[in-house]
Amino acid sequence: MRAAEDRTGLSDWGADFFREPFNILMEDLHGAADLTPIGNARAHRRLSDNLATRLKLAADRKRRPEIGQERIERPIFVTGLPRAGTTFFHNLLSADPVNRSPLTWEIMYPAPPPEEATYETDPRIALAREAMAYEGFLQPELMAIHPFDPLRPEECNFIWEQTFLSVNYPAWWDVPNYNTYLYSVDFKPVYEEEKRVLQHLQSRRRRERWTNVGIGIAGALALLVVWKLGVMALNVPPYILPAPEGVFTALWSGIAVSPVSPLGFYLPLWSTLSNALLGFAIGAGLGLVIGSLMAEFRPVETALMPYAFALQSLPKVAIAPLIVIWCGFGDGSKVAMAALLAFFPMLVNSFAGMRSADIERIELMKVLSASRLETYRLVKLPSAAPYIFAGLDMGIVYALLGTIVAEFLGAQEGMGVVITKAQAVTDVAGVFAVLVILGITGITLHLIVRRTQRALLHWVDRGQH
Repeated sequence: MRAAEDRTGLSDWGADFFREPFNILMEDLHGAADLTPIGNARAHRRLSDNLATRLKLAADRKRRPEIGQERIERPIFVTGLPRAGTTFFHNLLSADPVNRSPLTWEIMYPAPPPEEATYETDPRIALAREAMAYEGFLQPELMAIHPFDPLRPEECNFIWEQTFLSVNYPAWWDVPNYNTYLYSVDFKPVYEEEKRVLQHLQSRRRRERWTNVGIGIAGALALLVVWKLGVMALNVPPYILPAPEGVFTALWSGIAVSPVSPLGFYLPLWSTLSNALLGFAIGAGLGLVIGSLMAEFRPVETALMPYAFALQSLPKVAIAPLIVIWCGFGDGSKVAMAALLAFFPMLVNSFAGMRSADIERIELMKVLSASRLETYRLVKLPSAAPYIFAGLDMGIVYALLGTIVAEFLGAQEGMGVVITKAQAVTDVAGVFAVLVILGITGITLHLIVRRTQRALLHWVDRGQH
């Protein structure tokens, strides 16, 4: 350790938990391991590099405290028994450029953080190759079992080497006391240290899932360009199709005002959104309850399912005037219309989700003498959760649509009323501005539902993200 301090000119080791396993490992290497001269030299180099790396990581973190603010979002964990294909699967996932898989060279020499501009030409790549050749990693016999290369992605147990709690050490050397100690300690500090290394590696070279967002933004920009060129080339009058800048002007005029101004979009949007959310809560709640009852009791399904499909098949535009007559021109009709449109997606999805529960788990609950309610709460409801969130995802947008339809037919305030007023004076740019706001609102509501799903249902397939 003193030699590592002299080599780097550093003395801050960070957290001290590594000292005990390091001392036990050193005792075994000087005793039970019975290393040959070349083995001793290889072990000395490996441990010296790991100690130096630990010092450099701590120094970098002191110089750049913002590294600690890096967020490691949605990491993918690959677990499995040795020789079970985990390395192959890890390499397969790493082939996706969206994923950030640490390469061997940057695990061996992570400090300073790798730079995007020099990632493929960093001199540490050659240094890692030389070290791996010296330490025997590139021997044909070993390469046939587990391919090694500085430019290949490597597994977390190599990151753990810097904590001196890694399965690599007993795999390389006969260290029985260390091996016993390794399987008796809490690995929480090791994973905390691994997170710090990942923060370090991504601080100057990110691979976040921006690909889909970038495509969406590029598509929107392309649409605006085509829109603008089309209006100019065809000389379309603004009362038929305004240019993008006209829509932006109308949008800005409704945003750049006080939130309580009757001339802005804030009060109408609040009226529409609050009624849509209330209707959504009512419709989704009823859909979940009735869907659960139909899935749980066959007579309820037989009695209610035909009427539910009959109601869904009716044109909502035809039903809307009746709802306005029954509930009035105020908020009641908007809430009722939103609830009606949010009801059916939740009903169908909750019913399908409950019926998709694993029959073996249900039978297990019966063997355990669980009540019907306990089976519902512990088995059926968790199994149906992805379906329920799919219903929520559709229902929240349908509720917003239902509220707008009710406002078209008769309301005193809301975004539908703003559209109606703009149409009355041929303010097409104003209509487009409201549509832009409603579109952004719908996307925001959808993202909130998806974010909530990801937070609560961590087991849902990551492929959909």
